[in-house]
Amino acid sequence: MTRQTAGSTTKNQSTGQLRRSERIKKRINAARQGKKPSKTTVTRSGTAKASGWEPREQAPLTAHRETANASSHNRACTYRNSSTQTSPPTGPPAASEVTLPLTKQNLRFLTAMTGPKSKRVAGNVVREKTQRDLPLPFEPTTSIAESGILANPLSGVSRSTITTTHPGLAQMLAERNVLGDSPSRHPSNQTPLLKRLEKNAPTSPPDLDQFTDYLDAIKTAPNELTIHNRILSLMKTYTGEGYGEAISQQLTIFREDLGSNNGIVAPAPDYIQGLRDSRFDDFPIRQLIPEAVLYPTKQNSLALAHIAGEVKATGHNPAGGITQCTYYGAALVYARNQALGYLGRSDPVNHASVITFFTNGERLDIYAHYVTKSRIGTTQYIQHQLACFYMLHSHQEFMRGYLALRNAQDYAKERAIELKEELIQHWIKESGVEPPIASDAEFPEREDQEEPECE
Repeated sequence: MTRQTAGSTTKNQSTGQLRRSERIKKRINAARQGKKPSKTTVTRSGTAKASGWEPREQAPLTAHRETANASSHNRACTYRNSSTQTSPPTGPPAASEVTLPLTKQNLRFLTAMTGPKSKRVAGNVVREKTQRDLPLPFEPTTSIAESGILANPLSGVSRSTITTTHPGLAQMLAERNVLGDSPSRHPSNQTPLLKRLEKNAPTSPPDLDQFTDYLDAIKTAPNELTIHNRILSLMKTYTGEGYGEAISQQLTIFREDLGSNNGIVAPAPDYIQGLRDSRFDDFPIRQLIPEAVLYPTKQNSLALAHIAGEVKATGHNPAGGITQCTYYGAALVYARNQALGYLGRSDPVNHASVITFFTNGERLDIYAHYVTKSRIGTTQYIQHQLACFYMLHSHQEFMRGYLALRNAQDYAKERAIELKEELIQHWIKESGVEPPIASDAEFPEREDQEEPECE
């Protein structure tokens, strides 16, 4: 009996140890399975499978409309874990939830619903910044729509206005019959204009030292303002003649409903010259020809301007500045035509009286502007290049450009004074007023005239 009892006891102990070891193994396996869930795959039919188990039903895809900014854990697909044997929820979905099959299309829909919000601006989708989308210190923070630099130059342009530096300015001007440089459409007075630009000045031209100073100043100029000041030193100033200049002032001579400037801000040339409106004697130019006054809101303004210019930095692409000259020239031609309309006449066909120039210090372009009619009778403003000088090429080329620029100033001044005298004489004739008494400045004393002796 003792031997049998001892043997049975030993057998029971070994069986108990075996069972305990099996339970330990099961716990270890269960613990391992709890730490690392089984991999879930999606078949082509849209059903979910996992290694080692089969789901009772297809796993639902829940999209929460209220949690648009939910984390990735909250907006992921709901699936069964092998360690938890809870059955999926039954019954109809809640009113705030939409249950969808687990497909690629629905996954994309879920990402769009819960990802960063997007908004459509001018045909381009601009994503709102989230915490993960914060820019680096060297990245620009302005969006494409804010910067105005779009694939299509006219895309995103509002119906209000664009600036004169917008890349779509040339296209917008062409659509409004303001045409850029056209070599084949030269003015009818091109030959006399070219001769006038080459006319020798009574003063001596700049010598070699002046050219060397200009060359060094342009090559070392740090910005556009330096170039602008250097160009001003080459130009004429007319002191005491009622003729002056304005720098970077916006013109308001275009009417808002004109058509040529719809959607474009008013022109603001870097340089413009004209008559001072205070020197028109009693002629009410502001009331009779408001378009001829450049700055009607200012007490002292320029009027009947016939020359304007644009200056850019060295190395700047000339296309933008030349297009701006197209706009400036059309504005001045329009103002001149308004004054001629008061006289009841117009310039000869394709006759150019307005001059513009563009320079970046290295080159100097001079343009003539006039108005014409198309074949269908549409009014067109034309720009035509008269001359181009490379100011840094040689001393001879520098002198030719220097002379042409100053001659263009004289030509514009003469056209302005002629028009002013015509306006005053026409106004006197129409209104019947007495002509103004000439001032001493108009009749200077002759050198050989003797002064009266004092008694």
